[in-house]
Amino acid sequence: DGAVELYHNDAKKFETTSTGVSITGGITATSHVTLPDDVRLKVGTGEDLHIYHNQSNSVIREEGTGNLNIQTTGGNVEILTNTTETSAKFISNGAVELYHDNSKKIETTSTGVNITGNLIATGNLNVNDNGNINVGNSGDLQLFHNGTNSFIDSDTGNLVISSVADLRFNSADYKFMNTADNETLARFIQNGAVELYFDNSKKLET
Repeated sequence: DGAVELYHNDAKKFETTSTGVSITGGITATSHVTLPDDVRLKVGTGEDLHIYHNQSNSVIREEGTGNLNIQTTGGNVEILTNTTETSAKFISNGAVELYHDNSKKIETTSTGVNITGNLIATGNLNVNDNGNINVGNSGDLQLFHNGTNSFIDSDTGNLVISSVADLRFNSADYKFMNTADNETLARFIQNGAVELYFDNSKKLET
C-alpha cells in the first residue's frame, strides 16, 4: 500500500507516488521522451511553464507571473517554419529580422529600421519636429517641420508637382523659396495678396 523506491549508493533517486513518480536528480535519455496529446510538461515550483501539444497546435505557455524569456548564451535565436523557411531572426548584439516567404522584409539597424518593399499604413505616419522624410537615393527631396514652419525641400533638379485632378494646398501662407532658403520666388497669403518676385525683389502683387 505504498511506494516503490530505487536507490543509488544508499541515496533515494526514484520513488512512486499516488499521482505518479518523483525523481531526485537529473534524467538522461539516449533516445527521446514521448508525451501524448494534451499531456503537459510543467516546469517550475509553481508549475509556471507548460509545454504541450493539444491535438492541433503545439504550445509553450507561461502560466504564472513574470516573462517568457527565450535566451541563448552563444548564437542567435531563429524561428523557422517547415524546418527550413526563416520567419524571424534575433541576432546577438545585432539586428532583428522579419521575413515573408523566406525573404527578409524588415531589419533593425543601429540607426533605425530598413524595409525591403512597400510600406502600407492604415493609420498615420508621424514624424517629430525636425525629423525628415527623405526621398531619393541621396535624400534629394525632404519633407519636414521645424517646429514653426513646414518645408518641401528639393536640392537637385526641378520640383515637379503633377496631378490629373484638382490639386489643393491648405495653408495660411505659402512661400516658394530658392534652394538656399534665402530668396523668395513667390508668396500666396491667406485673405491677402499673391506676390511674384524677381531676384528676391517683388514685382507683382495682387
